[in-house]
Amino acid sequence: FSDEGNSVTINILEDSSRKVLHQKNHSNKDELIFLGGSITLGWGINDNQTFTSKLQKKINNLKIKNYSAGGYGTYQSFLRFENLLKEKDNIKSVILVYVPSHAERNIGDEFWLRTLTKFSKRGYVGLPYASTNKKKELVRHEPVKYVRTPFMESSAVSNKIAKRIMKFKLRNNEKNKFVVTNLIFAEMKRITNKNDIDLFILNISNDENAFRPYLDTFKQNEIKHFNCVINRTKDLTIKGDGHPNEKMHTMFSNCIHNNLKKLIDIS
Repeated sequence: FSDEGNSVTINILEDSSRKVLHQKNHSNKDELIFLGGSITLGWGINDNQTFTSKLQKKINNLKIKNYSAGGYGTYQSFLRFENLLKEKDNIKSVILVYVPSHAERNIGDEFWLRTLTKFSKRGYVGLPYASTNKKKELVRHEPVKYVRTPFMESSAVSNKIAKRIMKFKLRNNEKNKFVVTNLIFAEMKRITNKNDIDLFILNISNDENAFRPYLDTFKQNEIKHFNCVINRTKDLTIKGDGHPNEKMHTMFSNCIHNNLKKLIDIS
């Protein structure tokens, strides 16, 4: 990410989880899984530097699995969780990690979809997203791809046309981003209750008020949540990239561990 930076290796296992270290004696144990975006994945740092690996070193009675992916929002993580429940029966607890930008990702934001498509090596991205109907119920949508207009790689006019098409296609979604995200949290709680799984929502942004739009939903549905708010200063981020570095991940690990000790049995 910078001239003086080092190469990093991100190992993704066959089950599409990020490799978590310190699991020698955890093969048959109940799992604590993490779901989130690139910060939770540990983008830009090695396996031994992520907060999930550091947290596993402190916890012996649960096996930690990290099913996060760069670009995921709350809705994409929710879909991943649904699929995991079809494959696994040993999930004991799940921590769904939230940052404010996830609200835009949940509703198929035009700018976010354009950004993903622009930087995709394959040249396209299909983003599953959600909306609401007149009854304020969650509506699931098939993955949407950014429209490609002729010469859009070189023509500003063509880009503007594509942008207007996508904004029209995804119209009215922006104003409902908090409504949609609240519905996702509530549905996640319903499913975890049904499967006897502990659910925790974690704010890992630098905004201590990030949960404000969801507090009523948390209260009504008895959703446990906690903050690990750390300001992203230069000494805590990867130069040339901006994601948290190992030092910040160590701080995340300590914060998560301290909160979990109050919420579940860990040893």
